[in-house]
Amino acid sequence: MDIREAWLVKIHRNLLQQKELIHKKDFRFFQIDILLELARRSQIFSQTCTQCAHNKEIIEQLSQTVSDNLNTIKGRNKITKDIDAIIKHLRKKHRIFIKGYFIASYTFWGLVIGTLLFSVIAWIFHLNIMSFALLGFLIGLFIGRIVGNYFEKRASAENRLIKPEIISPLGEMIKKSQELQSEEVKNR
Repeated sequence: MDIREAWLVKIHRNLLQQKELIHKKDFRFFQIDILLELARRSQIFSQTCTQCAHNKEIIEQLSQTVSDNLNTIKGRNKITKDIDAIIKHLRKKHRIFIKGYFIASYTFWGLVIGTLLFSVIAWIFHLNIMSFALLGFLIGLFIGRIVGNYFEKRASAENRLIKPEIISPLGEMIKKSQELQSEEVKNR
């Protein structure tokens, strides 16, 4: 086991210890369940990205103090802010996305565009605007969901999705980390 795997093992152990002290709903609500996957991704990019190296420090601190931070409003805000900042960095700089990101985004924009487009068409032709707005809403929902699902599958095939998962056994975690590192080396 090299240093990188040892760091992931340490994070994994910290999260297992903290998981026992955290209510199950808080664990999911504050996205603690994806912290290990964020650690894996930050580990992979930390050699070439200074922000990912800094994110590793944040993740290590969070993995040690998450149960204490959940007891205060200030601590809860810190957890949310730190995890969101790590996710945003991975999304913007490394094109790594949270599962459901594309579906939610494209569904929203499909709803907005479909409703507006059909409302304008109804207004131009002096038809019932509410009926056409509802029709545009439904068609936009349907098309947005299909397009979002397409991009979600494509990102998943390219291994660019972070999937929330329950803290997995240690052997699986190390194996997955090695697979991700070998894929990143191939992509460079």
